[in-house]
Amino acid sequence: MKEEALSRLNKLEEMKERVEARKLVIERIKGQSKVAAENSTKEEERLSSEVRSLLVAGTALSLASKQLQVIEIYI
Repeated sequence: MKEEALSRLNKLEEMKERVEARKLVIERIKGQSKVAAENSTKEEERLSSEVRSLLVAGTALSLASKQLQVIEIYI
């Protein structure tokens, strides 16, 4: 009887340890996910800024091209 109770207690303790280990893994993954989400947001902001810069440059280039076409007509 005592052996059976001791065996059950050991199994329970092993289960508790596995649960705690899984909790730690989940917490680590949550932390990594948070960092990844923050990095993703920063990268999105950086890319958005670059796209805006490219749009401005494209507009300036288009205007310059039109001005050159007008100048070529008069030459």
